[in-house]
This record gives sequence, C-alpha cells and structure tokens, in this order.
Amino acid sequence: LSKGTNFTIVFLVKKMFWYPYLNQEHFRGFDKYKYNAKDTSPLSNYVMHPFWNAAVKIFPTWIAPNLLTFLGLVYLVINYALLAYYDPDFNTTCNDLDVTRAPIPPWVFLACALLHFLSHTFDGIDGKQARRTNSSSALGELFDHGLDSFAVWLITTEMYSLAGSCRQWSVHPFMMAFVLTGAMAGFYFSHWEKYVTGVLYLPWSYDAAQLLSLVMYIAAWLRGVEALQFYIPVLGVTFSECYAATLLITTLVFSPICSLMNVYLSYQAGTLKQTKLSEQLAPGILLGLTLLLPIVWAFLSRADIMNTETRWIYWLQGIIYSNATCRLIVSQMSSTRCNRWSWMIAPFCVILPDRKSG
Repeated sequence: LSKGTNFTIVFLVKKMFWYPYLNQEHFRGFDKYKYNAKDTSPLSNYVMHPFWNAAVKIFPTWIAPNLLTFLGLVYLVINYALLAYYDPDFNTTCNDLDVTRAPIPPWVFLACALLHFLSHTFDGIDGKQARRTNSSSALGELFDHGLDSFAVWLITTEMYSLAGSCRQWSVHPFMMAFVLTGAMAGFYFSHWEKYVTGVLYLPWSYDAAQLLSLVMYIAAWLRGVEALQFYIPVLGVTFSECYAATLLITTLVFSPICSLMNVYLSYQAGTLKQTKLSEQLAPGILLGLTLLLPIVWAFLSRADIMNTETRWIYWLQGIIYSNATCRLIVSQMSSTRCNRWSWMIAPFCVILPDRKSG
C-alpha cells in the first residue's frame, strides 16, 4: 500500500474508534436531566406493567438495575449466536433452496423463546428496579436505551431465521435489509421526538412485536418452521411478506406520523425543547446516511455481498446504527447539539465510488 493509503487508513481508524464518547459538557447536562416519558399503550399499561411490577419483586434490592439491563442484552446475544450457528446464511429453514445443512433442532427454538422472554422481561423491570432501589440515574438510562438500540436490530435479524431467504415463503435479503432499516428507524424516531420535545413517547408497537416474536418461536418449536409458512387468506401473501409489510408500514409510515403529531402538539403548547427547524431536522441527516449507505454499498457491490454475506451486512448496518442512535440519546439527555456526522460511516463514502469493491 502507498504512504497516502496507509495515512488514510490510520486517519479513519483514529477518527472511528479513538474519540471521547462523553465530554464534560455532556456530564453537566446529565446533572440537570430529568426523565420524562409517556406510555399510553393499553397492552403495556394493562398487561405488561402489572406483570413486570410482580416480576421485579423476585429480585433482591441489592441487585443493580444496570445488571438486569446488561443481562437482558446478553440473553439476546446468546439467542442471536444460537441462530447464527445453526443458520448462518438464513437458508437452513428453506425447503425450496438447494441446502444440505441439517435443519435447526426444535430445542433451539424453545431456547430462543425462553431467552427472548427473559430479555423482554429484564428490559421491562430494570427501570422499576432502579426506582425501587432509589438508584435511577442519567447514565443508567443511557445504558438502558443504548443497549435497546442493539436489541432492535438483533431481534429483527433473529426473526429472519424463522422464514429465511426462501423464494416461496419469505422475502429477498435486500427486502429484509429495508425491513431492518424500518425497525431501526422506528426506534430512532422515538428518541428524535424526545430530542425535539423533551418527552419520550413510548411506541405502542414495541410490546406487541415482542409478544408476536415469542409466539413465533413457540410455534416453530411445536410444529417446526412450517407453521409459519402459509398464505394469508384474502390477501394472497405469505405470512413473512405480511409481517415484513406490517413492520415497514408501522415504522416508516405510522411512526413518523405519530412523531410529527407529538411535535406539533408540543409546538402548540409552547413546550418544544428544540425551537429551530434546523436543529429539529439535524438528526435525520445522520440517520439517513447510517441506514442507507450500507445498503447502497451492498447494491453496488459486484461480489453480490448481500446474498453471500447477508448476516455480516445486517450486523454492520446495526453496529453503525447503534452508534448513531447512542449519539442522539446522549445529545437529548444532555441538552447538547446532536451530531450531523459520524466517522463510522466514512469508509462507505470512500468505497462507494468503486463499483468493483466487494
């Protein structure tokens, strides 16, 4: 490699990984921060919260809420690792592809159901444990929501293993990339609302999606993945196509509409945290670059990496997204300006012009 190339690589690596994540301005903002959230979901208020209120009492008060938060992510990572081991290319569950790999054992789906349930439960009780032990803090919330930004794409990716990239019953890996993009954008919209209004409006779809995922795991355990391979009456589409379309419509249509409505109501009430339009729209710049550049890169690649390295593309997109989302969360909690740019996406800007890059 030439000296210029070596310099560019070293420069990018330093910018991507060697930077202060939190500075003194952030910490001063955290000292003034007050948690403000609204949860109007009937499912959450009448089903999940009563269950979590009872479940949190199982744990002694000496258990740190951050430990529960961390364990919730650990369960998801184990879940992801299990499915990645038995289904590395998202095609093990397909009967219409030339796949010689052994099918996913039923016990894996049972284990995934249990791990998913535990992860959802721990995510629901960590905040209650913090209030129960009088240990709520801004850093604890940052840790909680930061790990949630990982959970949103881990769970969505795990669901793809239940249908796979089958030609008949599922969706193409590129379509799944847009579904994953929708799921991540929906989570980002919630925190964009909070950045603009100062209030976190918890989405109705979150707990419903979690419970549906649990039901899908149980169905796959009891009857195999064939239980999820069917056509929806009247609509004439497969269950996987309906699932993907519903998620896209929910996250890319209804979520933005609800977010804009809440911002407008806050504007009418004179309670906006960000009053300048430029500041309100700024988080969208980083979101768009973060979510779309990896897909464009994969589309332009002549090595067909979306089909040959599907899981790695989803992982790459998810990691960059979580970094961008955590930056937004830090900004809205510390009342500082959000980032318009992240050096994590710089390599894509370098390789995109070269269509031969894989």
